Amino acid sequence: MGERTLERTERAYLKMELVAKALELASPNGAKYRVEDVYLDYGQDWMWTTIVRHGYKECQVLNPREWEDIVFYADDAHALATVVDNIRADKFFGDN
Repeated sequence: MGERTLERTERAYLKMELVAKALELASPNGAKYRVEDVYLDYGQDWMWTTIVRHGYKECQVLNPREWEDIVFYADDAHALATVVDNIRADKFFGDN
């Protein structure tokens, strides 16, 4: 299916919000994390719903693999916690 924008009523959107809240609670720098629709590829006019960090090293947080893990594979609290841990462990995350 691939990366795309999510409807606010989709279960995947709720999972994104839960991951964003977990990242925000764990932020040692007071960063805010929000679920937003942004460009994945501006040249192709390709939008996706992802997590964006605000207030500290602002950026899109997820890579396509992490997006897929949240949307397709993380179906319980333990799996979502594992995704959060993997995001925070990424060398490019930058809010540790």
